[in-house]
Amino acid sequence: MQYMFRNYSDHVLHSMFIYDFRMDKDIVVEAFKRIFNSVPVLHSAYVCGLKSYWEIRPIDIQEAVIFKEVSDEMEWESEQNKFLKTLIPPSSPIQLKAGLFYCGDKTAIVILTTHLVMDGRAFRYVIYGFCDIYSKLVSGEQVRDVEMGDRSCDAIYADMTPEQKKTAKGLITKKSKKDTVSFIPLTPISPDDSPMVLRRRIPEGMLPKLIAAGKKRHATVNDMLLASFFHSLYTIGGFRDDQELTLCNFVDLRRYLTEEHRKSVTNHTSWFQCLVPRKGANVLETLEMTQASVAVAKNNPFMALEGITTLSFLFGTFPRAIAELLMGAFYKNPPTSLSNIGILDSKELSVAGHEPVDGFITGAIKLKPYILVSATTLRDDLTLVCSLFGNDKDRETIEKLFDLFIDNFNALIEEINQ
Repeated sequence: MQYMFRNYSDHVLHSMFIYDFRMDKDIVVEAFKRIFNSVPVLHSAYVCGLKSYWEIRPIDIQEAVIFKEVSDEMEWESEQNKFLKTLIPPSSPIQLKAGLFYCGDKTAIVILTTHLVMDGRAFRYVIYGFCDIYSKLVSGEQVRDVEMGDRSCDAIYADMTPEQKKTAKGLITKKSKKDTVSFIPLTPISPDDSPMVLRRRIPEGMLPKLIAAGKKRHATVNDMLLASFFHSLYTIGGFRDDQELTLCNFVDLRRYLTEEHRKSVTNHTSWFQCLVPRKGANVLETLEMTQASVAVAKNNPFMALEGITTLSFLFGTFPRAIAELLMGAFYKNPPTSLSNIGILDSKELSVAGHEPVDGFITGAIKLKPYILVSATTLRDDLTLVCSLFGNDKDRETIEKLFDLFIDNFNALIEEINQ
């Protein structure tokens, strides 16, 4: 399924973390060697044929992990951002890459992987694994390797009862409801477009206030992200206030697994459509409509599982090209999406006793006119990221979208606390 997205994005997961110390190059290399050895798909090439498969290749650690020293902070940030946009083709023999950039006593580590191998939750698990392995190599403690999980479609049913499994496997994918949201107004695709990873940390101190306000309305951070996104879309897209809009919200399918099966490298993610029938009189009313839509999805005991059966049947029965064609009859790539990757645990990200001073994880760089907004929280900071192939005018549009997000967060806090 992720291979099908090659026409919509670079299918690369991106992350960046800043530390106030210099990581030891030899220990970094040893840590990544252990990760590659324990997860063979990370040094495999995707062979696309009648039936596609992964072919394990020899590990070239010098291709997978690079180091660069700079003396100027502007150049340091430039090198980080340049590496952040590195492509990892499916045919590459390395499916995870890391760049470490040193400036004085600071280290920036950029880690990339392909979405064909893992989803956002697994990516976070691998990053935590690197930090843990590095720390244990320094302290001399026994290293706990990153675990390769079961990436098959059937793995999602591992912890279900026979009755639940029977019901879940009997679900049939309905043809995707046509999205009633138009695309965000970006410029037409041009050969001059270039990849950009645009990010915005919301103002200091805002996240705790947002969480506290949400508790008064029994709203999660994800609910408020969706509501703010909806309210922003009406403004930036120029939609009528009475127009129905939909957003795609990605879902981690590990919700169906016990703790034993959750921590490993897998690729189990799906999505549901969240709908508001109109723009609220204020963002608080938009939040109430958003919560109602989310509740419908959450009350489904098999939320977002319909596609698993269809994927398993089509790609298990037909040659890959035909399966893609048939899947396209059911699945339409959503134009506008939200992926709340969630909390980044600063303790889990600690490297030899040093917690990151900044960092984020985000999804793929989208091809216009599709966009994805990712959200991650680190301590009391929430970072929004939107990545796309575009130009300076598109950059201005996304920056305006971030401005609207923050305006709506402020409005939610004020309206709930009145």
